[in-house]
Amino acid sequence: MTDKEKLSCDQYLTQQNGSIVSPGFPAFYPDNIHCRVVIRVLDGFNIFLQFQAFDLEPSYKGVCYDYLMVSLPDGKNLTSGDPRPLCGTRSGQQQLEEMFFESPDNTLELWFITDRKLSGCYQEFLESSGVVHSSNYPGNYFPRMNCSYVIRGRQDHQIYLQIQDLNIPRGVTPQGATNCDQGFLVIKICELKREYTLCGNNSQIEHYNLHFQSTGGDIHLRFVSDYSSVGRGFYATYNSTPVCQNQTFYGASGVVTSWGYPQNYTNNADCFYIINNEGAPTHVTELQFVELDLQRGTYISGNQVNCDKDYIEIYSGRDVRQICGQKDGVENLLKFYSDGPQMVLRLVSDAQISGRGFVAKWRTVEHSGEVEPCPTYWMEHGEYCYNVSNVKRKWVEAEEDCKRKRGHLAFLVGQMLDMFVNKYVLNRSTHTPLSGYWVGGNDQKSEQDFQWTAGLPWNYTNWFPGWSNMENAYSEPSDDGLSDEDCVELRQSFYFPWKGFVLVDKLYWNDRSCQTQNFYICQKPKYGDITRYISSPVTSVTLPYPPDCSRVITLTSYGEESNGVIHSPSHPGYYGNNLDCNITILPPANSSSMSIRLQFMAFHLEYSSRCDFDFLEIASGNWRDRKRFCGDYTDKLKLLHYIGLPGEVVHLRFVSDRSNIYPGFLAKYSMTTETSQVFPLQSQSITEFQGNLTSPKFPEYYDNDSNFIWNFITPSGFRILFTILVINLEYQQDCLYDFLGFQSKCDLTLKRYCGRGKRRIYFESPCNETSVMFHSDYKGTGQGFWLTWDTIDMSSCELSPQIMTAPSGHVASLNYPVQYLNDLACVVEIQGESGQRIFLEFQDFTLDGSSTDFVALDFHDGLEKLTLSNLIYPGDMNDDIHFLSPSNKLTITFYSDGANTSKGFYATYKAVSGETTRVNSLKNLGPKAYGSVSSLNSPFQYPNCLVHGTTLKAPLGYIIELTITQVDIKQSKSCISDRLEVVDPYGGYQDNSAVKGRQGNTITMATICGKDRGIILERNSAPGSLSGHPLSHVYTSYLNQMKLLFTSGCDKSGISNKDKNTGFVATFAVKEDPVFLNKTFNDAVNVSLDNCDINVCQNGGQCKSTSTKSAFFHHCQCSGYYTDGTGSINGDWRFADLDHIYIQLQCTL
Repeated sequence: MTDKEKLSCDQYLTQQNGSIVSPGFPAFYPDNIHCRVVIRVLDGFNIFLQFQAFDLEPSYKGVCYDYLMVSLPDGKNLTSGDPRPLCGTRSGQQQLEEMFFESPDNTLELWFITDRKLSGCYQEFLESSGVVHSSNYPGNYFPRMNCSYVIRGRQDHQIYLQIQDLNIPRGVTPQGATNCDQGFLVIKICELKREYTLCGNNSQIEHYNLHFQSTGGDIHLRFVSDYSSVGRGFYATYNSTPVCQNQTFYGASGVVTSWGYPQNYTNNADCFYIINNEGAPTHVTELQFVELDLQRGTYISGNQVNCDKDYIEIYSGRDVRQICGQKDGVENLLKFYSDGPQMVLRLVSDAQISGRGFVAKWRTVEHSGEVEPCPTYWMEHGEYCYNVSNVKRKWVEAEEDCKRKRGHLAFLVGQMLDMFVNKYVLNRSTHTPLSGYWVGGNDQKSEQDFQWTAGLPWNYTNWFPGWSNMENAYSEPSDDGLSDEDCVELRQSFYFPWKGFVLVDKLYWNDRSCQTQNFYICQKPKYGDITRYISSPVTSVTLPYPPDCSRVITLTSYGEESNGVIHSPSHPGYYGNNLDCNITILPPANSSSMSIRLQFMAFHLEYSSRCDFDFLEIASGNWRDRKRFCGDYTDKLKLLHYIGLPGEVVHLRFVSDRSNIYPGFLAKYSMTTETSQVFPLQSQSITEFQGNLTSPKFPEYYDNDSNFIWNFITPSGFRILFTILVINLEYQQDCLYDFLGFQSKCDLTLKRYCGRGKRRIYFESPCNETSVMFHSDYKGTGQGFWLTWDTIDMSSCELSPQIMTAPSGHVASLNYPVQYLNDLACVVEIQGESGQRIFLEFQDFTLDGSSTDFVALDFHDGLEKLTLSNLIYPGDMNDDIHFLSPSNKLTITFYSDGANTSKGFYATYKAVSGETTRVNSLKNLGPKAYGSVSSLNSPFQYPNCLVHGTTLKAPLGYIIELTITQVDIKQSKSCISDRLEVVDPYGGYQDNSAVKGRQGNTITMATICGKDRGIILERNSAPGSLSGHPLSHVYTSYLNQMKLLFTSGCDKSGISNKDKNTGFVATFAVKEDPVFLNKTFNDAVNVSLDNCDINVCQNGGQCKSTSTKSAFFHHCQCSGYYTDGTGSINGDWRFADLDHIYIQLQCTL
């Protein structure tokens, strides 16, 4: 023992209390140590020593070889009065409590000594080959041993361990069964997480169960014996050899060689070589062996070889071939083609003879010309050949026959293929309606878990849907698990009640007993057969150890080996079932400040809520902070970004269950100086009622890895409305990368926003406290965001109802004209004086298109409330939305749901006389305007005792075209009671005999009442003459105005509209008048247009209107030194001179 070792073992303790452990505790202590521990406390104190655990080598024939002594400085032993040292094991509370010692003064010593007698009870083996055995071998091992052995191997090497001699007697239970209770040897292969327990002797164990191999890393052995059994123990040899690295190849061509070529490949190898075809879908991979030097297998007969020693397996997609032996120059016999996007080679060697390995070249080629045609009587479709049998067999027999033909029962993996097989079978002369045809689908392993014999995913079905006129009765599959209908057939006839089997128009799938004798359809690749150097076809296409499945990758701090790609088996193709793959990525030895980073480029596994079907686990170091992922991350790959702990290994474990396969994953690994730390959350409380908020650095780009939160707090009874003016964040469809988030105290749902916004975005908090969050991830940035907030007092809505008594005013949705709030039920009550009525007119009505957003009007007349919504009024404010209450009270209630984007409504009101109410409305229309006009309260019952005039006014030079679309007016003789009058203020000017003067030229174009198409009294050829006929006319104004006068009568009771008539609806359109100037020149001089709608004055002059008792005048008021051309500063004209004014009155200098 060196001085350094003694120093690391000896201790001098002066603390008043503490603990003492043996070296390495709780692991095994080393051999050949001599430890002294001195405890010295303050004078006047005693030392109490209580053992909590005690487990040393037991005594042998009364002698302690490893022991502990507790003594005083003078050497006097304190071990409970027993002069012998302590050894063995103390277990249980009582035994440990007895191990209590008290010193008579302030000093106590402990001596812990182990000998060399059990040298190797804990031992490490660092050599590349050697021997490991139990202590005292070949003599009998000692009782109560618990020894560990570790064979250390390099990460790029594999360790091969063979047990040459095993002699550990087995125990026997009272029932006569054997067990390993008396002693055992445990062999643990760490990176594979596999553990094997052995006892007995060589003759009791199959020889292949005494061979063990790691794929990179260490092998641990643990030998345990009890106090009763006696045996030699074990003797094993081991050797460490370089691991053949799994390799992946991309591109249009290349060369692949066995690991270490031209040196001999290693024994006990299991290596994969993956060739990915990057050509067009019409390309396949051609593989041709240039050299082959493997241990030859056993000849069966003739040229047939059993490759049972060293061999290569070629996975071409859905077929597997084995080759072995030496190449003799017949190149074409060693050429293979893939029938999918990938080809995989697997080199397997045993523990004996090895050779130089292989060299093969590969390239992508077109299908045509490179493959053999389908055999006679086979039909070609795509990459496969199909054949329908002429004999009937059971399903298993049919599959075996297809295998003999180098194929499988057909696998119908898509609609196009299914349609081809339908056409192929139905066109055969031997087909009959009652024939059935086996295909490769079956659920023999698990009921309703169908699989194809070729191993392809079960993603398409075409089961018989049942009879549609019987609610799909007798649909397939129909097996209840008790009928043994486990195999899939195609058939054209199905059972129909009372009629027996009925023919359908095509072949559908049906599950049936596999024992049924049926015709069958075989399917095989079009590629040629290979006869020599190849064993019989391997029936399973599942890789026992999938390519790139379990492997160890060692990185360097620089160069190409510091990064690379890992992926699930067969990616981008579908991975297989029943996988358990472990990938370990080791950092460089000098990389304590660097971490391993994983960036995923593809990820799509089977989804389950707990990820307990198919999953990928990622962890760093000793599987710390393990994370599990599953599902489809195609649109959110950045969420899988992973950075391990500095200097630590990264582990990946990929597991798939027995069903449902997907494309898997693809990830890039590299070294980085970045860390996986979570950046601290920066928070701030805000109590202001309004303001602005921006992302950090706005309008400059924000930083990565940012986490901010602003907590907005307002008084109770308020809500907060946020308006996002600018947003420019990294986009992801669910805003899972960078986002601006809102979360209210009363609704913990996090609303996220990201991307670029082209319009304002509103977010409303449903209560008075809301958190605004800003998060950015590790990569990608933008300008950020800018928002404003405003607090809204809800008392005006919550204190119901709000009373309004002013004779006129307005009513609007809360927060108008900004987006109205969610979840409202606001009530406003308008009260007029006794005898008055309330006239309500909506100037803006823009609600969401939902039946849950509406305005309810209560007239307090005992009738139902009127419901106004976007479904009735789409929001075009050229449409009439106006109401008249029957009394002096009107209640307005506004309801909204929880998802609003519209600005709401704005309405004016005034109290009017309750007797025959006269209400006038003016619609100023723009050029080419269109819309509708209706009676009050439309489409509901119109009010009584009413004269309602609506004037439509377009710009000069335009006319109005009016179409009556709906009439429901109480009918009376000559429409004398309730009626609609269509009036043209300038209509009289179109007749030369018209009476001059403003009133004399206003004509009534029509008087309308009745229902449906109405009864119309219309102006005839002579002025003032009326005739009646059904409504069938469109009315056009002479100039730019038209007036509609609606009258409803009332009897002594004040009730006229007892039949609940709804009035009228008319549409209008403003159109350009092509003969406007001709009308102004020919018509009378004194006509009044009531305005200067068209400013004909030039050079900044303004049109002005004046009037006298006899006429209306319009003139240009010129500016500056301009005149009307006649020397007058102001040029006057009358209506008839308008054409002249355009030329003469121009306000010239």
